[in-house]
Amino acid sequence: MPTVRQYERFMEKHRTPRDKEDRNEELSPEEIENYEREEHALYENPVIRKFICAQREFGRLRELVGQYLAKTVELNRLPERSELKMGGCGCGGSCGSGH
Repeated sequence: MPTVRQYERFMEKHRTPRDKEDRNEELSPEEIENYEREEHALYENPVIRKFICAQREFGRLRELVGQYLAKTVELNRLPERSELKMGGCGCGGSCGSGH
């Protein structure tokens, strides 16, 4: 299956369980098993795994910029590195970022 279609199909299927959870409806064991199987297949694809890690890194970068701006306003000066919360990439190092 082409990588893009595999990812798109997973994201389409991901909406259903999330919508059910938002409505406080329980997921069937079959729904959970299908979701987990497809999610596992995503992470087995190295291209998709790197894309997901890049998304997480981008989210972390946005979070860090937001912290930096908020701290700048709070302190009325540019913050020191030690005044900011720092973290890794969040993908267990599988993206090759060295974190």
